[in-house]
Amino acid sequence: MGYRILIVDDEPDVVKLTTLRLERSGYDISIATDGDMAVLVAKQVVPDLILLDIRLPKLNGYEVFRRIREDPQLAKIPIIFATADDSGEVPENVQRLGAEGYLIKPFETAVLVKKIKQFLP
Repeated sequence: MGYRILIVDDEPDVVKLTTLRLERSGYDISIATDGDMAVLVAKQVVPDLILLDIRLPKLNGYEVFRRIREDPQLAKIPIIFATADDSGEVPENVQRLGAEGYLIKPFETAVLVKKIKQFLP
């Protein structure tokens, strides 16, 4: 059994492509397509890492991050933001929140896997 990664994104093509890439790299994947669902799925599967979009329906990624960090069972899960927003606000927000990092979409599979391997042996 590989590590479980929760992909949180509302774009079906992004979810499909990222899932395919990560499954080929040996990871087990769970999916959530909005902020509320992300928190529920995280509680159900307790993933080893979360790849979290910022712009989501219902709850944005920053609010999802906050709720996950407030849950003692989930608080230590590494969270990497994945966003198409390449403004200067993202690095500032990621650092302020204490997230493990971020990637700007679209990203190469090798870059994604390298980032994940920083947190999962």
